[in-house]
Amino acid sequence: MKSWISFFFDFWKTKTGPRLLNVLFLLLISASIIRVNASLEGFESLFLFRILIFVLCLSLLYRFIRYRELVVNFGDYKNLYPIFFLSGAWISLSLISYFWSNSFEDYFRYNVLLGISLAFTLVIAIFVRTEEMLKKIWLVLLVTLVLAIMVAYLELIFGIRLKGSGLLNAGEGYWLFATSFFNHPNDFAGYLSLSLPFLFLLPLSKDYGKYRWYIFALAIVVALTLTFTGSKLNYIATIVSSGLALSILLINKNKEILGYITLILSVLFMLNPSVGPQTVAFIQSNVLNRELNAAAIDRIQGQEIQGSLDEFNQGFGSAEVRKSLIVNGVSVLLTEPTAYVGLLTGVGAGQVESYMKNFSNTENVRNLHNWWLEVFVNYGIFVGTGYVILYLFLLYKSVRMATRSEKNGFLRYFYFSIALILVVYSITSVSPSSSIGYAPLWLNLGLAIAAVSLPPSLYNSNLRNGKKHR
Repeated sequence: MKSWISFFFDFWKTKTGPRLLNVLFLLLISASIIRVNASLEGFESLFLFRILIFVLCLSLLYRFIRYRELVVNFGDYKNLYPIFFLSGAWISLSLISYFWSNSFEDYFRYNVLLGISLAFTLVIAIFVRTEEMLKKIWLVLLVTLVLAIMVAYLELIFGIRLKGSGLLNAGEGYWLFATSFFNHPNDFAGYLSLSLPFLFLLPLSKDYGKYRWYIFALAIVVALTLTFTGSKLNYIATIVSSGLALSILLINKNKEILGYITLILSVLFMLNPSVGPQTVAFIQSNVLNRELNAAAIDRIQGQEIQGSLDEFNQGFGSAEVRKSLIVNGVSVLLTEPTAYVGLLTGVGAGQVESYMKNFSNTENVRNLHNWWLEVFVNYGIFVGTGYVILYLFLLYKSVRMATRSEKNGFLRYFYFSIALILVVYSITSVSPSSSIGYAPLWLNLGLAIAAVSLPPSLYNSNLRNGKKHR
């Protein structure tokens, strides 16, 4: 038994080992989106993503302990200090919060999810050390996005849902909602809005011209698919990202007209999100002879702009619930576990829901649906502020490195995309019920950390040309 264990770990020291690790890592990227759908029946909690995380972390840890080395070189460690500091402070406080937690079950589950999510982020930071690896990840993300869109339309047209969908056994009133690989339409919407910047800014890449029509078609289909989620916050996020992408293309004096048309059409979809549901409803009723029920009609009307404006102005629906959740969350932060102590320590890992049960103004919604507030309420001002600082640091570094990268190069495109994704997430973070196990967040956080820690010689055109940068 011992010899087999030694062989398993020593295998990663061979030439083949690191190559296989890279393959498993790229598979992990795709598995992070597919999640529970890549699992055996009856073992849904043990899905492929978690298995790969365990194997990769164990292999990397063993190699570091035995050989005092990592599979890849970190390069400039200074750029990774923030994530290591935050991970240490976050994990430490999260574990210590046991002493003032109300529910051990929630505490344990939250810490497990936090550990997996931070491990995922650090694995990305370890593996991504070259432009070539970033390109491979980009390709994997693109293929996974196409698969997610295909699954969404299987849901919408034929009613086929994967086992990970929270609407698997929902009534006919939900057949115009798409979840794809995700549990909830809001989660799927966040994934789509975080993926669009990669498509919006592709005109910055020198290879865009070869594939412009394919990218145009994919971006439009993704924007159209977003209209089947009913996530108004992600509509807003997409409008914002379209506007910022337009500014970036203009600043870079980009002349790809199709790229600008993509942005305009995407905004039009977000301004009139009932177009998608109306189209599929037409196919269902006229091609498949499926009669529209009252719930489906209400779903279409709920996508109309006027309905959204009425909900916001008159104070009802999800807008009012979210406002109440924010007020309640701040109240809990200031008063629990005792007055103002929560500002420093928070209420404990995963404890928000137990405190939110004391409020009756949120229609039985217990999750804050606001990741920024959730971090502050669970962990207090120190970890919360640290997380905001990390976010701002990554945003600043990605923009700075984008402007220093070679024009029409992949890294310039990638840095601008990461910066835009970070801006988008500041909006979409108030869409999912909780982001503690929300893969798109941690995936993009890991990519941002990895990208800004690349050696300057990779992204700085002056250094590549042999000139000293000042």
